[in-house]
Amino acid sequence: MIVSRLTIQVVLWNNAGTLSALLASLKEQTFRDVRHVFIDNHSVDEGVALAAEAFPWAAIIRNQENRGFSAGHNQGLRMQDSEYTALVNPDVILVPTVFDRCIAELDAHPQFASIGTKLLRKGEKSGIIDSAGIFVTRYREFLNRGEGEQDQGQYGIAEEVFGINGAFIVLRRKALESIRFQEEFLDEDLFAYKDDVDLAWRLRLAGWKNWYLPKPAVFHLRAVRHESEHRILFRRSRKKSAINQLSYRNHWIVILKNDRFSRWLLPWPRQIVYELAKLVFLLFFEQTTLKAFPQLFRLAPRIAKKRRAIQAYRKVQSRDVERWFV
Repeated sequence: MIVSRLTIQVVLWNNAGTLSALLASLKEQTFRDVRHVFIDNHSVDEGVALAAEAFPWAAIIRNQENRGFSAGHNQGLRMQDSEYTALVNPDVILVPTVFDRCIAELDAHPQFASIGTKLLRKGEKSGIIDSAGIFVTRYREFLNRGEGEQDQGQYGIAEEVFGINGAFIVLRRKALESIRFQEEFLDEDLFAYKDDVDLAWRLRLAGWKNWYLPKPAVFHLRAVRHESEHRILFRRSRKKSAINQLSYRNHWIVILKNDRFSRWLLPWPRQIVYELAKLVFLLFFEQTTLKAFPQLFRLAPRIAKKRRAIQAYRKVQSRDVERWFV
């Protein structure tokens, strides 16, 4: 069992091209009461070797298949009991003081379940915002605040947000335990994509807060972005069909698990028109994404069980969560 105040977890899947920059930034961290865990999802590149060379004392889990983002992090969470856990993507670069700042805030505010900082894109024109936290529209579109905007100091105050982007997030173990479903902290049925939205929503329903810091910023080379399903309709060709299916399927899993259907229908009839428009687009232009529906039917019993568990630990009313839907 790994015991430290902070455990930093990184799930790998053929990320050697970006991993060296992350490893270098991890070595420069000023917070020292920390352990590192690398979970490899059957990569075929040298990422594991790079991690082992940089941190020979780190725990390394080698899977014989790609188990996905959520299951990978759950493996790490089950083998450690740190007060705080940082989930860190292999394509980010951290400034040296980021964990000192995040943990100081978590120590000072026991009601905070998660904390993250402003994410700025790397590999593009400098000063472009990647995420300043996650927000949700009243039509249940899950988006990054400020994504694609030139950073001119906006989103410059520390504040509560609906959720934190999963590329870099520091979590309180006590909060994770409060929403645990059997052996899962993150929902393994999601595999990847929208897992951070689901986590944020479940934490909020359990009465916790998610906190955003503008500084110190973290730099992120993003492969897939938080986009509304409406926006994705006009950019589908840029994404693989498997990712489209996962994104659309997970959109519904998150809603079916966490939302109150009576509240979801409040913007009716525009809500229904919005969803029907997406469905018509898929019927005519992207039939492969419709494979998400058989998957949803197969997962229905597990979704129902998880929904019941969420309702059992729920501590807030729907209106307390919906005030974050803009």
